Amino acid sequence: MQAKIRNQAANLDEDSPARRKLLRLARQVRSGDTGNAEAQAARIYWQHWLGPEEPFRRDPDVTGLNSFLNYGYAVMRAAVGRAIVAAGLTPAVGLFHCSRGNAFCLADDLVEPLRPLVDERVKMLKELGHVDLTQEAKAGLLDLLAAPMRTAGQEGPLMGRLHLLVASLVRCFGGSANRLDIPQRCEPGVRAAAD
Repeated sequence: MQAKIRNQAANLDEDSPARRKLLRLARQVRSGDTGNAEAQAARIYWQHWLGPEEPFRRDPDVTGLNSFLNYGYAVMRAAVGRAIVAAGLTPAVGLFHCSRGNAFCLADDLVEPLRPLVDERVKMLKELGHVDLTQEAKAGLLDLLAAPMRTAGQEGPLMGRLHLLVASLVRCFGGSANRLDIPQRCEPGVRAAAD
């Protein structure tokens, strides 16, 4: 949860009070998110995601940018699911997400800190003038999987970094590691949020 909130903060203006609030919330996250930091962060984040003069309401059942987000999250979920299966894990057995009707609980767990990468791409597509989820917009979202990312001191396309993320989870399960190697942005001009 800390990584997700820090990545959300990285999508906001560097000097904004909202970004500072998110970074404070990230530091307050405890096991099981007993303080409900994720929900608090989401409320702040979506109000400021497009800028202070353009509040946004995240609603998966609404069209427009929400449909871009839905599509991008589905792409990311599928890519994470593929990496999970390639590592020999069962995507239906999750850590926090659990539902007998969900065959991708573990993918849903691992995609959480990556959602802000999709958000950033959707915002970029909006700035380029995309208002409908056309084939061109979908291609722009799919292209995120080829975006350069950094994981464990290595750089490469996000798709490859997802395999390293899952490998770090396997090491955590085996007791040889205690942290996930979550892909971070390494694109020029994009700075990850620091604590």
